[in-house]
Amino acid sequence: MEKGEGASTPHVLVLPSSIQGHINPLLQFSKRLVSKGLRVTLAITIFASKSMQAKTGRVRLKTISDGNDDGFQGGTIDEYFERVKIFGSRTLAELIDKQESSGDPISFVVYDSLLPWALDVAEGFNLPGASFFTQSCTVSNIYYHVHQDWVIFNTFDELEIEVVNLMAKQLPLRTIGPSLPSMYLDKRVEGDHDYGINLFEPSSETCMNWLNAKETGSVIYVAFGSIAELRSEQMEELAWGLRESNNSFLWVVREAEKNKLPSNFSEETSNKGLLVSWCPQLEDQPTNAKYLEDVWRVGLRAKMDDTGIVRREDIVGCIREVMEGDREIEIKRNVIKWRELAREAVDEGGSSDKNIEDFISMLAST
Repeated sequence: MEKGEGASTPHVLVLPSSIQGHINPLLQFSKRLVSKGLRVTLAITIFASKSMQAKTGRVRLKTISDGNDDGFQGGTIDEYFERVKIFGSRTLAELIDKQESSGDPISFVVYDSLLPWALDVAEGFNLPGASFFTQSCTVSNIYYHVHQDWVIFNTFDELEIEVVNLMAKQLPLRTIGPSLPSMYLDKRVEGDHDYGINLFEPSSETCMNWLNAKETGSVIYVAFGSIAELRSEQMEELAWGLRESNNSFLWVVREAEKNKLPSNFSEETSNKGLLVSWCPQLEDQPTNAKYLEDVWRVGLRAKMDDTGIVRREDIVGCIREVMEGDREIEIKRNVIKWRELAREAVDEGGSSDKNIEDFISMLAST
């Protein structure tokens, strides 16, 4: 049962970047906090609010501007993030000030690690803050040197225990993941059946109807997130590799990428494949690929040739090894193991659940 809220209850402002794979885990973390009695406001950009279909439950939504209210304004990635910083800093400050004036002040700011300027804004109001990393501790340990009061990671201790223990000696780290809808894990967050925010028109019903007609464990799922762009040659190799594998496949191809597909590919593979423009998915990072193969042992990493392309024969080989080769049984066994450990982490008394409780206790004492 959801715990009650009161005027004295800590009010957390959560700030994600406008990327689907970042909004989702921050929203799920917000739902967890709400289920434990906190008040939470998710601050999304004006552009995101125009684009999305939202079901956020008891998580409140507010908007700020990142200077891209009508979509990406062009320029380099550095120019984009500088524009986000300039506009975001100003409008985030205005939002915090407005909440203060309305008698519903913010107590704490949790912000996406891609938006480090948010801590400066929070400190300007004498508010504590925590950086939320959507990627694994391993990735962050390689690429980031973090100095914060609190650092939150969308992972769980058991998944990368050695790196977690190492980093915990250097900074106040808390793992709170995996940030997935509760129905897939502990089922303790009432009504949490899906992510709730989609920046793209989801094809959930189409996907599920198609998948339900297939044998369990027989479908290959292919997705590269909302940002990555494959070269045309790589798209073609991947397309023919999927076809030649002779397995059923569900491939998420964004509208902007469909022109890279071979001519008539969709029609020629309609008996085996389903192409959709968006489908609920998990996000991966390049560093995680090594962990997937060598540490967690739940997948294979396809090898690129000298030109940086993964050829169709290698794609076919990896698919067959995973679906019907010597690694199939081991991979399925490990997937089940990690799934159960993930459930235990977020369930009552699990490592991630304890860390969320510690976070709440800290807020209550601030």
